[in-house]
Amino acid sequence: MKKVWFGLVAAFYVFCLARPILSEAGTYACIPNWNSNVVSFVAVLDDIQDILASADAKIEKLKGFSYFGVAIAGDGRVYVANPSINAVYVLDLSGGQVIHTIRDVGINKPTGVAASPDGSFVCVTNQGNKTLTVIWVEEVPRTVDSYTVGYTPVGVAVSPDSKYIYVVNSGGNSKDAQHGSLTVIDAADGAKEWGRPLGNNPLGVAVSPDGKNVYVTNSGDDTVSVFDTSSIDTSRPVEVFDSPVAVGDRPIGIAVSPDGRRVFVANRLTDNVSIIETANY
Repeated sequence: MKKVWFGLVAAFYVFCLARPILSEAGTYACIPNWNSNVVSFVAVLDDIQDILASADAKIEKLKGFSYFGVAIAGDGRVYVANPSINAVYVLDLSGGQVIHTIRDVGINKPTGVAASPDGSFVCVTNQGNKTLTVIWVEEVPRTVDSYTVGYTPVGVAVSPDSKYIYVVNSGGNSKDAQHGSLTVIDAADGAKEWGRPLGNNPLGVAVSPDGKNVYVTNSGDDTVSVFDTSSIDTSRPVEVFDSPVAVGDRPIGIAVSPDGRRVFVANRLTDNVSIIETANY
């Protein structure tokens, strides 16, 4: 497996749970600002210089600090997790205005947010009560499901067919766990199963475009766990390698290229990105 490295500034930490999200049409980028009380809406133009110049575009000032997860749902609205006040903000994409605040439905120190590719639901990990909240955004009125997961759930991702939700539990399945764990939830009926244990302090998670592989960053081990999920309908995820893939120091954010050929891993302490070529497995 070939790995490539290139340097970045330490601020690439935002690539983790507070990573920018593009709208489906690619016209806006929504950026939650960690330890700040703003969510930036940046108009994405054709030229990179125009993108940089427009970074002071529409900004919605909100209450609370430490925004983390953000997702753009099928209803065209932006969902932003704010753990400091135990709430998820719902913002209008075109105007950047808060139109709703989700509370009191099991939201407790929300961290990760992901939207299903089919636009039907948004899911939120709650560190405060070891749960995953699933908000069915297309239903009127909206309904909410809640599922118990592991300790300190952080990263969350949805399979391309919107059938499965993958939750990374940084604290594993018990208070004294040495490693994290992966929870797989069937979005339709809530059935769940535990994947194999992860490494130390896992945080980020991403799914390949074909849904056959799931990648998890183990920030305490400087590795990435790779799971084969091609038989997820009938069996648990299987780890592809005997040991996780070594990357940089304190890997956090992770993403897969649209063609599935490369996995990009943001390493916080070495200020660089590891690129994993997937052609060899």
